[in-house]
This record gives sequence, structure tokens and C-alpha cells, in this order.
Amino acid sequence: MKLFGLTLISVVCCFLSSCDGKAYIVSVRTGNKWWAGTNAAVFITIYEGSKSSEKVELNTDHHDDFEAGRTDSYSIQTKENFDNITSIRIEHDDTGAGAGWFLDTVLIYDQDKNRMYEFPCFKWLASNSDDGKFARDLPVTKRV
Repeated sequence: MKLFGLTLISVVCCFLSSCDGKAYIVSVRTGNKWWAGTNAAVFITIYEGSKSSEKVELNTDHHDDFEAGRTDSYSIQTKENFDNITSIRIEHDDTGAGAGWFLDTVLIYDQDKNRMYEFPCFKWLASNSDDGKFARDLPVTKRV
């Protein structure tokens, strides 16, 4: 399966040991606008109705994440096991020069169910742009 043209590699849950939670692949596409990227710390929370995951930081060590026009993918582990993801909250900590970020789309791939969830945004997460918010609650718009 491919996300934004990237081939997915199987994720091994908890380094081959059993785990109570669930592994997901999260792909984040930063918009292709002038100054769209951010160096702020970015976090995601997954929801199924009122049930939520913990806030998980999306970060790859020694890699410049969330640059304009680029897609970054992350393997994350949540403590909760979701049957049907309904929404996400994606946010950043609004730190650093140029913390504002133009988020295009987030995709979450559930390997166990072979299901993809799509969360379009097409907005700035910036205290000094758009509506001043640096967190977005996004409903799922497509399940594949």
C-alpha cells in the first residue's frame, strides 16, 4: 500500500513482543506554500467518539520534518485500540522562529484492518495567521 506515493513497510508492534495498544502509520503532508513548513514540535491525538489516545509527538531524529511540499511518515503506537477512528487533533507547540505551519492532509493507516483514514485540513496552524489556532480538530472524511 502507498501513502502519498510512499511504500509502507510493515510495522512490528512493540519490537516483536505482545502489546495492549495498536500500531498505526501516520503520514502528514505539509502544504506547498511559501513558509508552510515548521520546526515546532508536532503532536497527534486519535479519537473514536469520546475515547482518545495519548498525545503522541511526530518526530524523526536527525531529520527536518514538516517542510513545505513534503510528506513525512511515522510509525506510532497508542495504548488504546481503535475500531473506527472518527477524528484527530493535530497541533504544535508554537515554539521557534517561523512556528506557523500550513497543513495539507493527514492519513492514518491501520494495518490490522487494512484501512486508511483521511483527514484534510488545508489551513494554517499559526498564532499569527488565519484564525490564530495552532491546533486543529479534524473529522475523518474518507475511509478506504
